Amino acid sequence: MTETKAGTRRGSQSQKRKKGGDKCETCNKCVLEKDYGIQCEICKSYHAKCVDISVEVYTYLERSKILHWFCDLCNRRVAQVMEEIIRLKGRQEIIEQEIAVVKNEIEEMKKDINKTDTKLDTAIETKLLDVVENKVEENVVENKVESKVDKSMDIERRRCNLVIHGIDERTRMMVVHLTMKV
Repeated sequence: MTETKAGTRRGSQSQKRKKGGDKCETCNKCVLEKDYGIQCEICKSYHAKCVDISVEVYTYLERSKILHWFCDLCNRRVAQVMEEIIRLKGRQEIIEQEIAVVKNEIEEMKKDINKTDTKLDTAIETKLLDVVENKVEENVVENKVESKVDKSMDIERRRCNLVIHGIDERTRMMVVHLTMKV
């Protein structure tokens, strides 16, 4: 990338200069091989003397791989861009803080929802247990009533029965058979 005396900080510009293609933006003359030409990182080529750059500074810029040279106009624009970047970075930090607050609020809402969900589950379980207990109690009462009704009906059926003690089973069956005939 770096070149000698008439070179620039951009290799493609050197090819134009050999053909006489680059003109200095300040004096509008061609930047030739014998001239100290410098390329703005953004726009056009210049003679070093036209932009008040000494041979020593020019040589230093040519050797440096980390320094960038901008013409006055581009330098102002770069400064504006940098200011805008700093302003945007500040806005970004504010937005990131606001996002963090919203994330915290969302987490709190999730916790509240989980608490409400747990309370709702507990209330549903309690209600279901009450319903089941009531149903079990109804079944127990119903079974007791049925049992009493069955006993009462059995007693009513046996009301006219004759009970004879001391008769063996065979004889008893005969007596039951005879009473049925009557």
